[in-house]
Amino acid sequence: MTDSENLTPPLSQDTFHELWNHVANDGEFTAIMQHSNQAEYSYSNADDEVEMQLRRYEFTGPTLHQQLLSNPMDDNMILPPFGDGNHEVAPSQSHVPPVSVPSHIPSNTPYSGEYNFEVLFSPAENTKRAVWTFSVETNKLYVKPLTPCPVLFKTALPPPAGSLIRAMAIYLKPEHVQDIVKRCPNHANASENNVHPAPHHLVRCDNPHAQYHDDPVTSRHSVIVPIEAPQAGASDVTNLYQFMCYNSCVGGLNRRPIQLVFTLENDGKVLGRRPVSVRVCACPSRDRKGEEKGVHEKRPSKLAKVSSQTTEFTIAKRPELHADDEMFMLQVRGRENYEILRRLQKSLELAQMVPQAQVQQYEAQQAQLQKQGRSAVSMKAGKKKQQARPAPIMSAKADPESA
Repeated sequence: MTDSENLTPPLSQDTFHELWNHVANDGEFTAIMQHSNQAEYSYSNADDEVEMQLRRYEFTGPTLHQQLLSNPMDDNMILPPFGDGNHEVAPSQSHVPPVSVPSHIPSNTPYSGEYNFEVLFSPAENTKRAVWTFSVETNKLYVKPLTPCPVLFKTALPPPAGSLIRAMAIYLKPEHVQDIVKRCPNHANASENNVHPAPHHLVRCDNPHAQYHDDPVTSRHSVIVPIEAPQAGASDVTNLYQFMCYNSCVGGLNRRPIQLVFTLENDGKVLGRRPVSVRVCACPSRDRKGEEKGVHEKRPSKLAKVSSQTTEFTIAKRPELHADDEMFMLQVRGRENYEILRRLQKSLELAQMVPQAQVQQYEAQQAQLQKQGRSAVSMKAGKKKQQARPAPIMSAKADPESA
């Protein structure tokens, strides 16, 4: 490679990884290890769905910041070359373990891991007196504030020694996910229920070994408890969590939906993750029924589903039937009634076979017979009327012979 080629600036199509390796003398000064490109945050409801992809990097080797901290007054320190590459590079110092760069957007993707980490809730009565209840349909916990709620943790295999469970509350909607979940100022500054090492934390755990952590980089609040082995005859471990504010508290949650992300960790490595939506309210059973009803109303019916594929088809035109050619079915109860209707049907079919002229002649004959019948009846009625009339009576004065 000639000197002119060394002076050629890197092309704009080079990746960041290639540029960094070129600047850092083939990666001897600092190397970058990329973790994963899978989706780590997701939010969906009946109207929209958002999925964000995060990229995390690890820096290995002594960084410039670490060199300055280790030897701040060293004038012989040579910075990494930029341009011609003729500067000498300071010998690399002792190797330091990889440092993970924390993300400002915590992941809420369910991840069971090799230990099959699960978060369960024991069945609770969905009545007005219930202080907490869990809905499988909405995957949401409805709970009153300042109320201990049992959460069950289960793993298929025993996790490594020193493992812990972290509970971190995050806002669910993308426009609020970067905000830190805290208690409202009214409850955080109140004297009652604040005799606690972390008065501003929304989530508390009644485990005596619980520790409250404020991340130095992201400032997010979380509570960690060491995972314990299940007792004899049990397959899970139970811890009691409680929430110190309502979802409707002004200046705090302010009606913003939240999620509680449980992570199984060991030495800073996430072994499992389970998110659970939470609603802190005064009447858990009422809010649960209302949201489940809304889910059922928004859920499309099977009959209303429309296929995305279109198929061309033609509908055959139904042939027009003459009124006399249509067939009808009539159900009749009783054998005698059936025989009567059958004879009527036969007579009607035979009548349709007779020529029209003969039908008219038959009708004229019937009319003539009916006329003759009516005249005969009237004559008989007149004779009966005359026979029924009484004979005249002769008086004595009118008879000359009698005189």
